[in-house]
Amino acid sequence: MWHEWKDEELSKDPRYKLLFIKSFGEAESEFMEKGVFGRKGIETLTQRYMLIKVDAEERPDIFLRYALKTTPTVIILTRDGKIIGGGNFCDYDTFIKFMVELGTLITKQKHVIENIAAEDVREDDEEIFSEIGAEFINQINSSIPQLLDKLLKSSLISPKILFLALDFFIKNGDEANARKVIELLSKAEDKVEGGLFSSQSAENPLKFSTQKSSLINAKYALLLKKFYEKFKDEEIHKKFVRQFEFLKTLSNQNFFINKIAEDEEYYKSTKSIRDIRQKPQRDERLFFDVNLEIAEILVEMGEIAEAKKITDYAISELVEVSDEEIKIFHSNKKDTSNLLCDVSQGIITLYKIYKETREEKYKELIAKFEKVLNSKKGEVLYFDFNKNGFGALKKKKIDILANIKVSKYFELIGEKEKSEKIKRLLMPYAMTKDTFAFLYALL
Repeated sequence: MWHEWKDEELSKDPRYKLLFIKSFGEAESEFMEKGVFGRKGIETLTQRYMLIKVDAEERPDIFLRYALKTTPTVIILTRDGKIIGGGNFCDYDTFIKFMVELGTLITKQKHVIENIAAEDVREDDEEIFSEIGAEFINQINSSIPQLLDKLLKSSLISPKILFLALDFFIKNGDEANARKVIELLSKAEDKVEGGLFSSQSAENPLKFSTQKSSLINAKYALLLKKFYEKFKDEEIHKKFVRQFEFLKTLSNQNFFINKIAEDEEYYKSTKSIRDIRQKPQRDERLFFDVNLEIAEILVEMGEIAEAKKITDYAISELVEVSDEEIKIFHSNKKDTSNLLCDVSQGIITLYKIYKETREEKYKELIAKFEKVLNSKKGEVLYFDFNKNGFGALKKKKIDILANIKVSKYFELIGEKEKSEKIKRLLMPYAMTKDTFAFLYALL
């Protein structure tokens, strides 16, 4: 019933497209896959629709263009990839009602639906970005303490944002506020088996997500280490040691798994109950950007040999180099390559390892990654697009966080003017589109 996203196959199929974007191990995605699309009779949709299932982490390029901010997302597309409508999580009855109403519209007003109602995904253009001045930047910088104070009082806040606040307080020697952040993060720790949940709620980690992400747990270990080194707190050092030991359990010898799936009932259980229950599923896929960012974190921890091992393995499995080109695959599925998220993170990690080791092979790889990076450059910013892709994949799209990482790379290699120009262009846009990316650029 389900098709994978294959550009040529999608272009040739004359049916409308029903695109289901899910996330591995997410309870709501699993519910829709089984409780909506797994129900008897759903296969009749294939008469009119080509059903396409996409994993958001496998295909961030599709998620960036078509998802409604989060997963799960269901989008109905025209034959050529324009958006007719869609929504996020829903139950079977709501979904069927929507599809019946949509089917009636398509039958009665096919011309209107295809030519007027269908919305083309907008292509990003640098003209939509306006560079902010020095005065505005100074105003933002002066308001950072108030902004972070407001965030810390919020009941809905992600570990990623708390990490940025914690890093800021540690760098600025603000032990009191750094401790407040660690107290909030501690509420999202698994007190039985260790590790940090990917929860968005500091008050109730089980309310939103009990996933355990390798990347989030690596970042947490690094920040605990930084806190200890700055403030010499032995209790925090013990916490760091426990966290680092847990992180090792997410390693698959040569690389780090993506995450452990959420399972609310399992994590509510005591140790004795967990011992007899089935463990939550591990996402064993190899992702380039995830592993290269963890390798960067390991470099910062002083674990150079381990960082090299992970980087070398990811490159051996996911990077194909020839005399004329280089392909950097996003995952071991190898269905998309040279995404800016992978290129930008890869080049940062390679530079940091080269700076520590001075090994020529890393310098050579940096040059090849720079070639790919330059192929994505506009006037200032960097775009993802695939001229042979289906629908919106042909259109230039800004990955805000990946552009900020490009800015970070230029800062590392001493090209501060390039770095600042990217951030000045992106910050106003990020303020309205992506709070984490905005704070990442700011802090």
